[in-house]
Amino acid sequence: MKRVQATITALALSACNGGGGGSGGDGVSGGGNTQINDYPQGNSDPIPTYTYPQFSCELHVYCREVTDYPVIENARPGTREALTPSITSSYAGRTYAVSVYLPAIYHESASLFPVIYSLDGDTAFSYRADEIDHQQKEVILVSIHADDSRYIDYVYFDANGNKLDGQNFFNYLVYELGPFVEGSYRIDPNRRALEGHSHGGNFVVYSLFTDVLSSRYFKTYVAQEPSIWIHEASLNELEARLSNEVSDLDSNVYLSSSLPGDPMVSNGGVTEALYGYLNSRGFENLDIHYYSYDLDHGAMSGPAFADFLHDHYQ
Repeated sequence: MKRVQATITALALSACNGGGGGSGGDGVSGGGNTQINDYPQGNSDPIPTYTYPQFSCELHVYCREVTDYPVIENARPGTREALTPSITSSYAGRTYAVSVYLPAIYHESASLFPVIYSLDGDTAFSYRADEIDHQQKEVILVSIHADDSRYIDYVYFDANGNKLDGQNFFNYLVYELGPFVEGSYRIDPNRRALEGHSHGGNFVVYSLFTDVLSSRYFKTYVAQEPSIWIHEASLNELEARLSNEVSDLDSNVYLSSSLPGDPMVSNGGVTEALYGYLNSRGFENLDIHYYSYDLDHGAMSGPAFADFLHDHYQ
């Protein structure tokens, strides 16, 4: 059996034993060593449980320093607008405010543009758009506002296995919001990205596993500090189904987290484990990345989004 190397100590989605990252808290630091282990490609055995040590940035192989990308000369700001009319979802039963960012060049070109569908728009839209402006990336941002509905919409199953609205919200994105947005703006349907942090990152991971297997709606999945500890059993089931039914994933995946450590302030353990597990499956055409940051659960989101923009939209 072909074997692959992964720089993690175990392939364990349940690594943090159900702990989870709330917002805030101190950055994780301290001692610890990363081990290099072999893992069989395509292994379908149950994922073992492992408690991660704490790391410092110097000791964690995936740690990435925060980059202050240079100001671009003659940079031009894009435009920001509210999507109108608001769409009431027949799937989720809610009306969502949506904000849209268009790069400055959009109005001077007839080209199609890549798009990022970004979650938690009520808190994240402004600084996501600021970063796109800062790096002068030619990408459209569609940011869905959530408020308290994020704890239902971004979760497929709660801690007790009860089904919440994750699938309904996914259907809203794919069958209601997406067609409306892409009928209103010049968007390249082959360059759609889905991006989220924390509960939003959890939704992104589940979407990777539940998107139509034969014809994916999204090409790129960006999950920052995903709260995948909420119900690991359902995630394991979905990932097993994906690996059994699909050999060619044909997707870009960007995972990021705080440094692995205390699961009360970092989802790093489960995120790094997910990275190793996906790598071990041997999917064809899977372009997967993982970075950790010596920042807490909330603070890492901005630098992680900036690095994704820089690395993906060359």
